[in-house]
Amino acid sequence: YSNMNYELVATIMERVTGKPFKQLMEELVIRPLHLKNTHLAGHAHGSSGVVSTTSDMSAFADFLIQDYELYREGSFIQELARPPAGVPSTGNQDYYGLGWRVTLKNGEIFSMYHAGDWNQGVSLLMIYPQHAASFSYLANPPDYRSAAVQDVKGSMMAYSTLLAERLAKSTAQLPNPPRTPSARAPAW
Repeated sequence: YSNMNYELVATIMERVTGKPFKQLMEELVIRPLHLKNTHLAGHAHGSSGVVSTTSDMSAFADFLIQDYELYREGSFIQELARPPAGVPSTGNQDYYGLGWRVTLKNGEIFSMYHAGDWNQGVSLLMIYPQHAASFSYLANPPDYRSAAVQDVKGSMMAYSTLLAERLAKSTAQLPNPPRTPSARAPAW
C-alpha cells in the first residue's frame, strides 16, 4: 500500500484524457452516481482531498453492490477485491486488494473495506457484497490519531462485521435465486 500509487493513477488519467483529475472525478463518479454532497477539495488529487458524507458513501457502496449482483465475476467489486499475484487462495483469508482490505469466506468475498485517517478526518466504508449491505462512518475528532479515536474506528469495524455475520446466519436457510450471466457494457 502506498498513497503514491493513487497519485500515479491520477497523473496517468490526466495525461491520457488531457483533463484535470478533479474534472474526471466529477464526470466519471460524482455526477453519474448522483453524489450530492461529495466534492474534491482544493488540494485533492489521487490519494486525498475527497470530502463526502455517510449518505454519499452509502450511495457509492450501493452502486458497487448492485454492479456485483448483476455482473458478479466482471463486477467492479471483483476487480477491487482481486488478490495479489502469487498469493495462493485458501478460500478463507484476509488480504489487500486494489485499495481495499478483503476477507474471503468459503471462497467468496465476505467483506471489503477502506479506512482512512487524514487532516482531522476519520473515514471507514465497509461493504458486504453477498448480503447487499454496507456500513459507513465519518468523524472529525480534534486528534484523529489518538488511541481513543482509533479504538472507536476499530469498534465500528467489529460491530459492522458482527451485524454482517448475523445477517449471514439469518439468511443461510433462504434459497439462492438463480443467476444468469450477462455481458456488461463499459460503465464509462
